[in-house]
Amino acid sequence: MLKYIVTIFSFLLIWSLAVDNFAIRAEIGDRLLEATSDEEVVEILKEYLEKIDDMTVIRDIQDTWMEIDEERSRDYFTRRYEQDPNKDNRYLWARYIDDTFKRLQEARKLIEQYPEYYYGYLLLSFPYNQYLFPDEPEDDMEFNLEKLEEEFGKDRQHLYRWLYLFPEDEFSLYTIYNMKMWKDNYELAEQFLLNTEGMNAQWVNYFSIMDFSIKSERLQPFKTFLPKFMHTNIEQGHITREDSLTTYANYYLMLLRTIGHYDEIDNFLAQHPDLYDEVSIKRRLVSTNLDQGNYEKAFLYLNQLLDAGNVDYLSIDNEEQWFPLKEHPLWKDFIVKAKQRWDEAKPQRKKEALAQKTERPAPGWELKDLNDNITRLSEYRSQPIIKLFWATWSDDSVEMMKALDEWVKNNNPEKITVLAISLAEPYPEVVQRHINAQGYSDKIRFIRGVDNIPSMYSFQELPFIIVIDTNGNIRYEQQGLSQNIKEKLTWWVEEVMDD
Repeated sequence: MLKYIVTIFSFLLIWSLAVDNFAIRAEIGDRLLEATSDEEVVEILKEYLEKIDDMTVIRDIQDTWMEIDEERSRDYFTRRYEQDPNKDNRYLWARYIDDTFKRLQEARKLIEQYPEYYYGYLLLSFPYNQYLFPDEPEDDMEFNLEKLEEEFGKDRQHLYRWLYLFPEDEFSLYTIYNMKMWKDNYELAEQFLLNTEGMNAQWVNYFSIMDFSIKSERLQPFKTFLPKFMHTNIEQGHITREDSLTTYANYYLMLLRTIGHYDEIDNFLAQHPDLYDEVSIKRRLVSTNLDQGNYEKAFLYLNQLLDAGNVDYLSIDNEEQWFPLKEHPLWKDFIVKAKQRWDEAKPQRKKEALAQKTERPAPGWELKDLNDNITRLSEYRSQPIIKLFWATWSDDSVEMMKALDEWVKNNNPEKITVLAISLAEPYPEVVQRHINAQGYSDKIRFIRGVDNIPSMYSFQELPFIIVIDTNGNIRYEQQGLSQNIKEKLTWWVEEVMDD
């Protein structure tokens, strides 16, 4: 059932990006959302396959069915081809050919028989886009890449002909673009990339533009497409028009720093001097000046951030990209000032931390620990409880777990129960290996969570940490990573213990 749900929602996400045949896609999507089993999904897909003739929609349906049940979908499209061996059914059947080189042979036969048939070329392009052209081919590649490159020599002209026949098709452009990138022909790749302007091509997005710009150090596609992406995000309400320049500037400066075009950073900011007042831009300027060895300027911007309260002692001391500053003579005075500011602000931080007080019942549970022993929340009600929901695959969770472990080791709490409930961890041994490797305190009791825990406790992200009083009420909570969680825990526990 989980596979069916994940597949359907990913399928609907892809469809939501499509503009062709929107009505039929929406209709199918509504029907799929109402389905309650894989079997019902398959019947819905078969129903629509019998009554629609748009190949784009048929391929989307086929892709979905492949994900749900490849064997049955293969049988269906094989029978469909045997009953009516037209070029469309032949193409749909050929997509199931497991052997890449036999699939290429079938694609060539389709092209030879139907020289202007779009899907013959699409079938031919797949292994090259999937395996040959990328810097990091798909993991499921089980054949000789050199042999595939030899095969490409036979098909290069076919792919160019595809572009000639369908010059405004996004996938023919995508294939030739990938081909040129593979050969490091960035000038021609840029032309094909720019040719997609106005097409709403799905493969042209922030990531593909950044990838091209970083590899080629050519900026025109970025300058062409990023404003369009910004406009779309404004229309969709993801960013405001007022914030759009800052957002664009952050992307642009990140790119320029990556490719080392530091002069262009200065030129861009000279054209937009108001950006110097933006916190996110100042943070980038600390790093870009550090890259160039301009330590005095880096400290200048860092001091401005500190004076404005945009950074603090903990965030500075933990910012890995700023660690080289610690070797500079200016660091000592700077970090002393930051620590003094931090200490002076402690009463206010404590006031704000205690103001987060709640009083709602902590839902009970019956779960297993890592040794499969049953444990219940009610067993711990005689003492206040610190409870962390976390996962080994979440970097923020691991950071919070380390902070909790340090707090336990430093405070040695005798009258507090500390629980760590791992979520979305199918293999308990993975969690146990992580615990052993990190050497977490044996005062922390590790428990395996279940899928409904987040809804029970009303949180949406990991990590999530709470303090429960002896009446079984959640008194304090923190969702997401907090740099000063250790001092917050001290204040929260003191408050609960005093009550």
